[in-house]
Amino acid sequence: MKKITRLSYDAISGYRCDKCQKEATYEEDPMEFQEFISISHPCGPMTPYDGSTAEIDLCFDCAETLLGPFWNIKDH
Repeated sequence: MKKITRLSYDAISGYRCDKCQKEATYEEDPMEFQEFISISHPCGPMTPYDGSTAEIDLCFDCAETLLGPFWNIKDH
């Protein structure tokens, strides 16, 4: 027997890169969609943004350009 529960929730349906404006949706290009890097960081009291959240969404190409020199890549 199947038990069914109706769920209501928000889900990410797409991204737009905050640097180059490239867009990707899971339906159109699931590989590109999964390569986006999304960062959400609560700002602490020692910053000028205390109480705010800093957010950025980057496609892989822009993330590699901006962050690549600082990445610590670990093999699985």
